[in-house]
Amino acid sequence: MKRSLIGLFAVLMTQAAFACPTIDVPDSYQIKEKVISMDTDFRLLGDEGDFGTIDQRVIRLSPSFVLKNDRNEIVAQAHQEIFRWGKNLEITDCNGARIGLVKEMVFRNFLSFSKRYEIYDASERLVATSVKKEFITTEFEIKSPAGVTAMTMRRGAINFLADTWNVSVSDDTVIDPRIAVMIPAFKTYADIVEDREGRERDRAEQEEKDRKRDPDRREDRRRDERRNERRN
Repeated sequence: MKRSLIGLFAVLMTQAAFACPTIDVPDSYQIKEKVISMDTDFRLLGDEGDFGTIDQRVIRLSPSFVLKNDRNEIVAQAHQEIFRWGKNLEITDCNGARIGLVKEMVFRNFLSFSKRYEIYDASERLVATSVKKEFITTEFEIKSPAGVTAMTMRRGAINFLADTWNVSVSDDTVIDPRIAVMIPAFKTYADIVEDREGRERDRAEQEEKDRKRDPDRREDRRRDERRNERRN
């Protein structure tokens, strides 16, 4: 009997030791981007002040996001997987157990390009889909398959150096809050990467035009760039 009690106590202590911290997410809050060197962090602010942070890091060319509460405890983490037609963001708790999945669905044809986010729970059951509402600003609703609006996320058209998202939660039973707070951070990072890739494509296209128009001038410019790199 004594051994059984000791074994039960050990199991309970082990479970308690691995219980993840919680985070109190209000029904209305802001997510503010903070640009720090090569990484991007996000403040989570409610009416009563900061209630957490999201730290974004790039590890092995793949971004990860770490959600912490106002006591700086790790609540959840997310890791991005890149595919040919979109990106997946897997969210796990502090022990690595899956909480859910956010899939970026990309739709392309000859005339248009659009994206949609699909949110899945831990068992990969579809629980919500994004619906974009406006064109100039980034505003979209997250709705359940039954059409219930879970939350609205809005980012203004003009953002000086950093993004600010305004989030309003209508039904907190549709999506796990630990998944919900990750979506704007994921969207901001995806836009940064997309803008950078766009600039690189534009530069490559311009270089190709220069090469066809005046290959000698292009070679001179490259020679000057190499000379300046050696000086630095």
